[in-house]
Amino acid sequence: MNNKNNNILTSVQYVLGDKRKNYQEAKGFEESELPALPDLWGWGDYFQSTKSIIEFEIESAEKALDASSLERADITGVVFCNTASSNGCEEKSDDKKAVLDRLNLKNAYPITIQTNGCDSLLMGISVANGLLSSSGMGAVLVVAADKTKSSSERFKRYGIFSDSSCACIVTTHDVKGYDIVDTRFVSEVETMYEDSNFTSELAMELNHSLLHTNGYSMSDVSMVFTNNLFKPISQLKEIEAGADKSKIYQNNITRIGHCYSNDSLINLSDYASVEEDLNGQLFLLFADSPGLRTGLLIKGRA
Repeated sequence: MNNKNNNILTSVQYVLGDKRKNYQEAKGFEESELPALPDLWGWGDYFQSTKSIIEFEIESAEKALDASSLERADITGVVFCNTASSNGCEEKSDDKKAVLDRLNLKNAYPITIQTNGCDSLLMGISVANGLLSSSGMGAVLVVAADKTKSSSERFKRYGIFSDSSCACIVTTHDVKGYDIVDTRFVSEVETMYEDSNFTSELAMELNHSLLHTNGYSMSDVSMVFTNNLFKPISQLKEIEAGADKSKIYQNNITRIGHCYSNDSLINLSDYASVEEDLNGQLFLLFADSPGLRTGLLIKGRA
C-alpha cells in the first residue's frame, strides 16, 4: 500500500569508525589556537575507521536494508554520497557495481553526489525524494561514507572530524518512519570555499522558506538536528536563524565529533532511540557546507 501524501524516510542506520580516540590525539590539535576550554567547545571523542570507504559504506547500507520492512527487490535506486572535498576527506572509488552486487540490489539505478561537502547526505535524501515524487520509483537507498585521510588534520577551527557511514531509505511504501514534509536548499557562490566563515544568513533564508511555506513556525518544531560543530558555533548559527536553544540537539558533539554529512541523521537516530513517542512530532534537519545549506522538514509517524 502506498502513502498518498508524502514520501517516507525510514530505516536510519549508522556506523562509526572502529577506533575511538580522544580529541588530544587528533591531528591539528597541537597547532590549534583555540582557548583550551573543552567543556565550552564540546571537545571529546572522535572515531577512526580502519576499513575501506566501500566496506564502511556497505556496512551501514546492510544495516538499513536489514532494518527495513521492504524487500531488496523493492529498492529501485541508490544515491551514493561522499564529501570528497578539499577538507581532507578520502575520495571513494566509483565501483558502483561492486557495491550493488554485495548488497544484492538487482533493480537499483545508481546516482552519485560527490564534492558537496558536509551537506551531501541531506542533498542525497532531497534528490531521492524528488525522484520518487516525479517518477514513483518505489524506494531509494541513500548512503554516505566518509573517512579523513591519514595525512590530513581532523582538528579544525570549527570541529573535530570523525569517520562514519550512514544510510536510510526514502520510499512511497506505507512503512514506519517519518513523513517528508519538504526539502529545501540554498547557496551563496561567493562563500563556497574551504576557509569561508560560517554565517547565519543562509540558515535564516532556508528556515523561513522551509517552515513558512508549509504553514509552520519554529514553535511547532520539537527538535533541530544539525552539524556537530563546536558548541558555540553550532548553537549561535541556529539561534540567530530562529531556533530555540533548548531544541538544538547537541548531545553528540562531545560523544562522536563532526561526522561529515552524517551528523543530523545520526543525531535523529539517537534521539529517536530514547524518545517514547515520535508520532506527530515535527523535526528540522540541517547540514551546512561553505556556501551551502540543505534542510529537511519531517514529521514522525506511527
